Amino acid sequence: MLDFNLKVTRYLMKAHQWDLFFAHFWGTDRAQHELWHLFDEQHPNHDRDEAALHAPRLKGFYSMLDEGLARMVEDAGGANVLIASDHGFGPIHRFFSINIWLMERGYLRLRNDPLSAFKRFWFSIGFTPVLFYRLSMALGLARHRLAGGFHSRQRMQMLLNRFFLSLENVDWSRTVAYSRGNYGQIYINVKGREPFGCVSEGAQYESIRQEIKDELLATTHPLTGEQLFDRVYLREEIYEGPYVEEAPDLVFLPKDMKNKALGTLDFTSNRFVFPVHGNSGDHRMEGILLGIGDAFKQDHHFGSLSILDVAPTVLHLLGLSVPRQMDGRVADSILKRDFVDQNPVRYSDEQLLGRARGSALSREASDEIRRRLEGIGYVG
Repeated sequence: MLDFNLKVTRYLMKAHQWDLFFAHFWGTDRAQHELWHLFDEQHPNHDRDEAALHAPRLKGFYSMLDEGLARMVEDAGGANVLIASDHGFGPIHRFFSINIWLMERGYLRLRNDPLSAFKRFWFSIGFTPVLFYRLSMALGLARHRLAGGFHSRQRMQMLLNRFFLSLENVDWSRTVAYSRGNYGQIYINVKGREPFGCVSEGAQYESIRQEIKDELLATTHPLTGEQLFDRVYLREEIYEGPYVEEAPDLVFLPKDMKNKALGTLDFTSNRFVFPVHGNSGDHRMEGILLGIGDAFKQDHHFGSLSILDVAPTVLHLLGLSVPRQMDGRVADSILKRDFVDQNPVRYSDEQLLGRARGSALSREASDEIRRRLEGIGYVG
């Protein structure tokens, strides 16, 4: 796949006139998610024999990418080049099942109908998606998890929800909070906003939200006693604009990013904390940004920048004005002084907020995009 992507990218760079050329290489993300344990000897899933067999191929993948990027920089013909990641990476050792945490504290309640009771009984004795995955792995079937692409993965998740406990078995009349999506999103079951909301806006909403935040900050690992979460945000603390109401009510990060809230399935395990399976690496908050070209300082470490600074900086490098409403700023600290002096930043009052103009997606297309994003845990 990488070889094909590099060839196609270089062909397009040469075959077309362009002012801005953008390429995305996803293989590094998948390799680190699935194979981090190969080169991390401290990872609980590290196996020396497996590493000896496969780690050289993984290193070869990165060597091919490095060589391909060097050729692309040459093909760019002196254009300014930015190489950016949307996140960093590191190991994960444990998963959290946040809906179990909410259920144990009474924030989430299950229905009492026969099917839900049946699922809950089997779930309580260990018949969970984690058990299903480990059995599949032992039988050599776990490789099919991604073999058909993320669309087949999403279909598999829908099938699993029919047999295992899921949010379809939740009693929404008694549930005040639930979790959807990976990395730590909690939603309050608000009247008028949620289909079967039971929490009133105002004082009750604020009280429940603060209560959950306080409990998260006080939560410790059941075996080690270590604090698990140290950053819990109310949505308005990190989001702004006219669509804040669509954001999760609470967003949190583990104190140690070797732990991860897993929400690909609604109830992955019947334990709140459980050992990692499948992936061995996951995201970190710190990514990379490399600048190559006449506009950039040479042999200079940028220091701390925000991912929000990339788009304004690209606009500025293209000689375009930066909308004042745009998040982030032009990262002039990475640019040469003479370039900054000769190209002062220009701003515009162009309105960015609001729904996109032009031909709208059909309802079917919008639903399909949402299903695919839900399938990989990016949408709750």
